[in-house]
Amino acid sequence: MKKIDISHIKRYSLKDRPSKVRIDHFSKPHQPGRSFKDFFSALPDILASKNLKEVASAVVQARRNKKPVMLGMGAHPIKVGLSPVIIDLMERGIITSLSLNGAGIIHDFELAFIGQTSEDVDKEILSGAFGMAEETGAYMNLAIQAGMRQGIGLGEALGKWISESDSFTFREFSLVYNAYLLGIPYTVHVAIAQTSFTNTACAILLLSAGPAGRTSKSLRRQSANWRAVSSVILAPL
Repeated sequence: MKKIDISHIKRYSLKDRPSKVRIDHFSKPHQPGRSFKDFFSALPDILASKNLKEVASAVVQARRNKKPVMLGMGAHPIKVGLSPVIIDLMERGIITSLSLNGAGIIHDFELAFIGQTSEDVDKEILSGAFGMAEETGAYMNLAIQAGMRQGIGLGEALGKWISESDSFTFREFSLVYNAYLLGIPYTVHVAIAQTSFTNTACAILLLSAGPAGRTSKSLRRQSANWRAVSSVILAPL
């Protein structure tokens, strides 16, 4: 067996190497009786927590300068339970407009209607039942059609529909409903088959990243499913 030649390897002192993390960046343990502001300030000044501090500072500065703060997001902030926080920021005048994708309004609508959302995609996609909840499609389309007749956009149409109906028991948790009440612009940017295309790409990336080209049966099956769905959607185009 041929030995690896390490004679050309060059080393340097650790003291001379630039490093992204230093001890003076570290967080400080929270102390009883201290405020949330103290806790937030004590987070480490590196990586994601540093980014969070910078975003928070930029938002505060923008509002002090009477500039708008326009929040554009997908569905996950809703799915992980952040709607009350976003609504509070709207009520305080921090967030001045909202923009969501199609998945976002679906989750928001279902939460307002029944107080729960987010089906098991991996399970339901195989049975063909994914996205087939009757009330979601029927009621949302009625709201959208009513809005079209009134000459208003999708976001405002949904907010108006929810505000005028007694069927939405949990509407206080709805972003679109609260935006409508507060008069905050709410735009929706729907993409046809967005989830299918995105997940196909993710599945293919996962497959290509497998060790020595090997992948699990579940990943291969999932990738095949998404490719099949995408081919059906793309066929007429």
